Amino acid sequence: MTSTEERVAEARRLAVADPAAHTADLAGAVGALGRECAARGDRGRAIVVTTEAVEVYRELAGEDPPRYTPSLADELGQLSDLLALAGEHTPARVAAAEAVRILRTLGPGAALADALDRLGARLAALGQHAMSATAAAEAAAIRGG
Repeated sequence: MTSTEERVAEARRLAVADPAAHTADLAGAVGALGRECAARGDRGRAIVVTTEAVEVYRELAGEDPPRYTPSLADELGQLSDLLALAGEHTPARVAAAEAVRILRTLGPGAALADALDRLGARLAALGQHAMSATAAAEAAAIRGG
């Protein structure tokens, strides 16, 4: 068991005992485990773990949007990347589009531009080139280019 897996196990135990105090720690630990699995090349497990992180952050964002919405969007972007690498282009586009929708509520910025670029790549992979170009153009406009 890696130290990250141990961290997740401890965070799960604490979140069961006191969800209000420890669910955010669980979300962070699960997200870190997803990134660790991806870095090791264990894409299948990374997708499962990152999907869990998305769901935990979705719950947290429902309770405290200003605090957890950016993390939810970040995990959705990570999930989109993993799904795209696995050849799951439609679910990857869905995750990328949700991240864009979320980040639009926070206003323009680098995170939204990056999410639009990701969405453009997912659309291009599905042959939706006009929509991809629109996303890329919006990202460039946000960046001032």
